[in-house]
Amino acid sequence: MTATSGRQTSQWHNDSTEGAQPSSALAHLAAQPFSTLDELIDATLRLISDTTGAHLSMIHRLDGEVIVVTHMHDRIGLGVRPPVTVPRVATFCDRVLATLLPLVVLDADQEPYRHLPGKQLVGTKSYIGVPIVLAGGRVYGTLCAHDRRSLALGPEQVDLLVVLARIVASHLEREEVMQAQGQMASRLAARNADLADAVSKLKALQDITDHIAAQLDLQVLLETVVESAVRLLGARGGA
Repeated sequence: MTATSGRQTSQWHNDSTEGAQPSSALAHLAAQPFSTLDELIDATLRLISDTTGAHLSMIHRLDGEVIVVTHMHDRIGLGVRPPVTVPRVATFCDRVLATLLPLVVLDADQEPYRHLPGKQLVGTKSYIGVPIVLAGGRVYGTLCAHDRRSLALGPEQVDLLVVLARIVASHLEREEVMQAQGQMASRLAARNADLADAVSKLKALQDITDHIAAQLDLQVLLETVVESAVRLLGARGGA
C-alpha cells in the first residue's frame, strides 16, 4: 500500500468534507464505494485533517520494534513520502500500541514528550492517536494526527478517530481476504494445470499402447516406441 491522491478521492474531499461537521463527513465517507484501499485511506486522512484541524495525519503499521508510515496526508510540508520506517520508541504511537487506548497530547512541549524524536522531527505541539486493531485482536498499527499548534482535541475527536480506525481495519481485513483468495486461486490453477498435463500424458501413453498392440512388424514397432518416447518426454532424440 502506498499513499495516493486520485481524482475520485480528491473530488470527494473538495465537495464533501471541507468545513463539514464530523458526523456528516463521517457518514459521507462510510457511504462511499472506494475502489481501492489506498483511496479509502487517503480520504480518511483528509477527513481527519479537515475535521480536527491537524496538518499532518498518518497511518502507521507495526512491524516488531519499528513502525512504518504507510500513508500520510501532509499539510505541514515535511517533504517526506511513505513508506518511512522509524523506531517505535521514538514516536507518540508507542504508548498507543502499548496500551491499545487512544492518546491525546495537548502540549507536547511538556514532559514526557518534549525530547521525543518524533516530536522534534515534526515539531509537534498537539497529537491524537488511536490503535488499529484487526479481527482476533491482531494489532495492525495506529491512526494519528499531529499539529504544530495547540488544537482543541477532546472526546469528540477521539470518537471520530476510533470510528475511522474501525473503518480502516474492516477494509484491511477485506484486503487480506481478497489476497488469500487470490493466492488460493493461483494454487488451484497451478494444480489444475499439473493435472491436465498428467491426463494428457496418460492419454498419450494409452494411444501408444493401442498403436503398439496393433503393430505386428518388429521394425515398425520399435520405431514407433522410440518416436513416441521422444514426443512424450519432449526429448530431442532417442534410440
